[in-house]
Amino acid sequence: MKVRIPFYFSIFCHSKAGKEFSFLPLKKALNSKSLELFPQNDKESLIKLNIILVLVLTLFFCSYAEVKVPEVVFPLEITTKITEEKPYLEPPNTLELKTLNEELNITQYIKPKKPTDVKLPVLTIEKPTAYLGIPPSNALLSDAIDYYNKGDLLFAESNLEKFIEKYKDHKNLFYAYYLLGVVKYNLGKYPGAESNLSKSCEILKTKEACLSSAIVNIILGDQEKAKSLLSQLDKDIDVSFYNQVINLLSGGKADFNNINCDNLDVGSIEYCQYIQKYYNFSVGNFLKALKIKYTGKNKQLMYDSILMDGFSYYYTGVYQNASGKFNLTLKENTNGYVYNLALYGKALIDSNNIDDYAGVLQSRDELLAHYLYIKLANERFKKGNYLDAFIYFQNAIKLTDKNKTYLKLAIATSLYNLKNYDYALKLFSDLTTETNDPEVFYYAGITAYAVKDFVKAERFLNKALESKDSEIKKKALMYLAEIYLMNKDDENFVNTASQLKEFDKTYAYDLLGWYFYLNGDYQNAFKAFKDPYMKAVSAFNAGDLEAVKNIIQNRNDRKSKFLLVYVYIKENDLEKAREVLRELLNGDDLIAKKAYYLYAYTFFSSGDFVRASQEFSKFLEKYKNDDDIYTRKALLRLADSYYNLGERDLAVNIYKDFITKYSGTKDSIDAAYNLIILESKGSSEDVESMIKSFLTKYPKYPLANILKIQLAEIYQNKGKIENAIKIYQEVAAVNSKESALATYKLAESYYKLNQLDKAKQVLIDYLNTNNEEYKLLSKLLLAEIYEKQNDLDNSIKIYEELKENDDVKFKLAKILLQKGDYDKALTYFKELLEKHPEKVNEISFYIGKTYYLMNDKKDAVSYLENGTKSSNYNDAAVSYYLLGMIYNKENPNKALNYFLNGIYLYPSSKDITAKSRIEAAKILLKAEKRKEASCLLTPLQNYEDENIKNTAINILKDLPKCAR
Repeated sequence: MKVRIPFYFSIFCHSKAGKEFSFLPLKKALNSKSLELFPQNDKESLIKLNIILVLVLTLFFCSYAEVKVPEVVFPLEITTKITEEKPYLEPPNTLELKTLNEELNITQYIKPKKPTDVKLPVLTIEKPTAYLGIPPSNALLSDAIDYYNKGDLLFAESNLEKFIEKYKDHKNLFYAYYLLGVVKYNLGKYPGAESNLSKSCEILKTKEACLSSAIVNIILGDQEKAKSLLSQLDKDIDVSFYNQVINLLSGGKADFNNINCDNLDVGSIEYCQYIQKYYNFSVGNFLKALKIKYTGKNKQLMYDSILMDGFSYYYTGVYQNASGKFNLTLKENTNGYVYNLALYGKALIDSNNIDDYAGVLQSRDELLAHYLYIKLANERFKKGNYLDAFIYFQNAIKLTDKNKTYLKLAIATSLYNLKNYDYALKLFSDLTTETNDPEVFYYAGITAYAVKDFVKAERFLNKALESKDSEIKKKALMYLAEIYLMNKDDENFVNTASQLKEFDKTYAYDLLGWYFYLNGDYQNAFKAFKDPYMKAVSAFNAGDLEAVKNIIQNRNDRKSKFLLVYVYIKENDLEKAREVLRELLNGDDLIAKKAYYLYAYTFFSSGDFVRASQEFSKFLEKYKNDDDIYTRKALLRLADSYYNLGERDLAVNIYKDFITKYSGTKDSIDAAYNLIILESKGSSEDVESMIKSFLTKYPKYPLANILKIQLAEIYQNKGKIENAIKIYQEVAAVNSKESALATYKLAESYYKLNQLDKAKQVLIDYLNTNNEEYKLLSKLLLAEIYEKQNDLDNSIKIYEELKENDDVKFKLAKILLQKGDYDKALTYFKELLEKHPEKVNEISFYIGKTYYLMNDKKDAVSYLENGTKSSNYNDAAVSYYLLGMIYNKENPNKALNYFLNGIYLYPSSKDITAKSRIEAAKILLKAEKRKEASCLLTPLQNYEDENIKNTAINILKDLPKCAR
């Protein structure tokens, strides 16, 4: 059954013929390709059943596109040829990110402390005796010793200094120097202590004096002198210990394993405990570090020890104990690295609140916050929370210069996983230069592939092939093969598929199969495919039904059996087809549903509408809880069956219910169109009457406003623009989803009437709303209005905002050229030329013209030469004229040739050829070719431009008449 609808709706595309070109191919406003229920539909025999009014605007310079309603034919959904779409190799849904191996080294905060609290070794002598202050030397030294023992360090210091000054040869001078050094050490006067202790060691190399001097030198940072002093002593445990302390403090290799703190001089035991704990912590021996207890009273060493215990517990997984240590530290400290480290440790344990800790530390210690944000980001990334990961990676990279490359990669990867491919691609592209890492090239290539920038993708993926990781090479080859197949780059495709064989032979051969299949070479596709199903499909299309059966007969998968149905249908054995379909429809998968639908459809296609209506009803009962393409199409086919059986009311009711339930969907549009067919009763009245009639009957029809807009278009086409404007105003005022379109059309109507101020006001009001649907088109039309009103600044402002589109950028460049902003215009023209080499002649004209206006005639020449080949006849004519003007003085013959080419090749470009005639005539006059000059100027005697006409007439006064 065939129903013809004798009308169409048209929406006109206004453009400046011969004056514009687009960098992007205009997309079809209406895709009337059949809705394919099965991948095997025959596109030649399957015609769309139901299409209603679809209004699609193509972007940029074309404001409208023509929409036609085709003839309506009930489809034949049974095919004689199977068409399979090659599954597009989708880019990975997410990219992996390796966790940063580098962790914060706590020892860069907890540095080994110097032995400032060590009690120096005690050196005793027999106290000198004196009677009534005689001898005075003994009395002075004896008093100093008494003062020292009582803790009167200042009196002891004074007496010792007097003793040393007076009694240079005294036998106890070495002791006086030693004791004075100890006194000054206890007073915190380390340089004086070092000087006296060293002097004592020098006079008499006692262990106590030399070891004490070495300890003070360690405190003062003179590790070399300390080592020298220790080397003068017999090597015992004290000397060994402090030698290792020197190594540790100097950043060298230390070893305290054989040192028992309890065997040291008593004054060094507590410091030894601390340093032993520190040493084991620094080398990662956390269990041993925990066993060593610091028993001293030094607050700094105590807090360092608590912190080391806290992190040791953390690293060994005893989080509760670790938390206790950190809490203890926080309780007693509010400032400095100790507090910050304790807070950092708490954050490592309390992962739920880690971002709060990081926020606090951000203002206290950026490095600690940096590592917390990285840890937090990695945790979020692993859980698939890529947005939070992106934010935390961003926080980390802002704080310090550490881990910059890793963080850029992490941010780019997070953005990719968030589907923000454009931003991710920019970062990956930068990283390829920064790292030259094949894996980064692979990520960049995959991202470019995701945004379908296949030129960049190919470049990056080829660099990724340098990877030593076979998996990366394999994936890069897979995506390269996909690109080459899509671009029909046969040579590179075959080469890439050949390389893929090394990694996956089956995949490579299936790729070759698709290559042949898509090129219609089904026999070679049959040979190449390893995939049994596609091998069978290739055989089917090649007409080798026996081969199909041979492949399928040993396969019990439902997909293959479904293919067998088409073999039987092709053999016109509907009974066998239905037998297999009856087997397949018993199931819960998609094939069951497709089989059930096709089973019903075999009756519909053979004209058995009674059985078809019964089977479609059963189908709808079985899948009554489903709502998908099959149930919707079955409902429409049921209505079609009733329609063909003459059950008009049943069909109308189904269509109406369908429209109500699926308002706004593609299927409801199909149903609505069928409803129009039924309601029109085959009338041949014109489109205007049909729409009016339909709107009268169905004023609340969901697409009523679109029909009104179509009616307005008809009025416009008939020249009834005022009637069209009324409709546009009506639809624009009702606040429906079509209001934005009506508003734009209203402005466009005013524009056509040259009522530019009205059009401009409508557009400005619309652009101040929140409706985004037609804002791009509105901005472009507004820019064009500004241009017409010579308000170039406002026009440029709009085009600048939209210049990411190359068509708009081209328009912007031309207006900048018109305004005289040559440098900026030239920049845009050159960007466009680099991006669109296929438009070399068209863009070169504008570059050449810009150079000419900049008086850079040397650079203008080559571009204008290309401009003479422009597909735009006016631009080509201007190119010839400007080249003529460039060579006019230095090479008149060459200039004449350019002028004449423009005149005779492009006569329709009247203004420019008129100028060319005058310039060419002047050259001919100088060459004494007066008749030729006369013939060139004669056509200008009645020219509409007064200046050109008068110039020609004045020259012709002294010339002979043109005789040809």
